[in-house]
Amino acid sequence: MLSQESPPKSIRRLPSIPTLVYAVLVRLLGRERAEILDFFVDSRLAAIDPDKYEQAVHGLLGENGGRLIITALTSELARSARVAHGGKESLLTEVRTVEKTLGCPSETRADA
Repeated sequence: MLSQESPPKSIRRLPSIPTLVYAVLVRLLGRERAEILDFFVDSRLAAIDPDKYEQAVHGLLGENGGRLIITALTSELARSARVAHGGKESLLTEVRTVEKTLGCPSETRADA
């Protein structure tokens, strides 16, 4: 059946930034905790305004918890884009790098 076949690799849609962010949260926290964090701080905000997303995560989880999540997110996003990550990049920088490298959809960006 044609409808059940997966599309050819050339036309498969690349993951969006919110999808990548949510996948990282699931790996770090587990599905239930990732859903809770995503409920309070929507992953779409990471694509629209990464700085606000970072501030919101810090506000919800505190300085230490927020730093752990944001550091893991920046590392995983860099790994997804296959770029060297020195640990000094901001979430904003990594999000924009992933968008450029992977050609992720950026239609939700505030500066688009």
